[in-house]
Amino acid sequence: MTYQNLFKIQTPSSETIFNTVKNNLLIDYSFGYEDIITAFCTNNAQYNDWMHYIRQMTKDELSRHRNTLRKNTLLMTVLMLTGRCNADCEICYTDRDEKNDNITFEEIKCALDQTTNLGSKLIYIPGEGEPFLDKNIWKVLDYAKENDLKVIIFTNGILFSNNEICKQVLGENCDKIIQRLSNYPVYVYFKLWSLSPDKNAIMMNIPKDTITYIKHKQYNLPQGLTLLLKYLRKEQVGIESVIDKINILDIKNEILPLVKELNIRSFIEPIIHSGRCFNNFNHDPAYNDLIQLPGIPNRECHRMSYKIVIHNDGSISPGIAIKTKNILSYNESKCLNIKNVMESNGDIFDLLHSNDFLVASRYHVNGCLCEKMNLAFAKTASEIL
Repeated sequence: MTYQNLFKIQTPSSETIFNTVKNNLLIDYSFGYEDIITAFCTNNAQYNDWMHYIRQMTKDELSRHRNTLRKNTLLMTVLMLTGRCNADCEICYTDRDEKNDNITFEEIKCALDQTTNLGSKLIYIPGEGEPFLDKNIWKVLDYAKENDLKVIIFTNGILFSNNEICKQVLGENCDKIIQRLSNYPVYVYFKLWSLSPDKNAIMMNIPKDTITYIKHKQYNLPQGLTLLLKYLRKEQVGIESVIDKINILDIKNEILPLVKELNIRSFIEPIIHSGRCFNNFNHDPAYNDLIQLPGIPNRECHRMSYKIVIHNDGSISPGIAIKTKNILSYNESKCLNIKNVMESNGDIFDLLHSNDFLVASRYHVNGCLCEKMNLAFAKTASEIL
């Protein structure tokens, strides 16, 4: 079943995606990637007429079109931000790696200035850790507000559900912080593994009393989720759950009905075998149980064709669960870093359309590239060992 309950701002219309892909096809063709473009169009017949049109152009015409179309080549910018986290989930798709060379806000701003000029209107923050532990999070939100951008943030909700911890880290209680957050163009996915406080704490590997629970209608919900429902519009609130074999029935019988009753959004996803689950399948539910779960997203990701992913060390990759340092050689991965782009006064646009790896990945629209690359890397690593 195709998944349809994401925030609307992260699901562009088919027409918007089609036109963005067309723009990238022409630009990548003009950069010399005819073989990749031809192969993609061969397998995606809806672009054949456009490909025929491109081939009739002279180099000068391609250059003029490239300069015109570049402003509509991205739809979203993914910022991973800090690797710090106050939870310890065993099924996390990241390695929660807090680096010493995290990108500064000045580097983030410079990158956002460029990606916004390339058409990106959405900042997407899944986090390599907990985004609200990043010292730059409020500056990023200020930037979004000032530049008329939308922001999607994923949070484990601990800071919003424990007044003592919230005051220690953010300087105010949970209520005040959520009120502050409501002044921004923000959409929040709140992580919830189960409605059982015990199971939720076990899966997050935190003490049970870390999260305060509040009665909301007939439900006992984390305080942070109730505050988001209080201060944000319903269309700005969602629940995120990753499907583990120990919570699959909780998602089916509790979380999905809750989402429906509250009339909010949800992001229910299978495990991606990267980070803490790299080459680890111990948490996966049985396939027959997984496919029977209503509302499960399929693994047909088309976002590669219109997004850029910037990790917390500045490295660029085609997917949130793809680390270039794992896939490419040291010299290749070093080139794919916004720090190097900024130091040389370079153009992210040129990098996105002149790097073989990024261009080839852009046209991988069948299946989940993050999952495929990590499975392939695990196989290669095991063969080496």
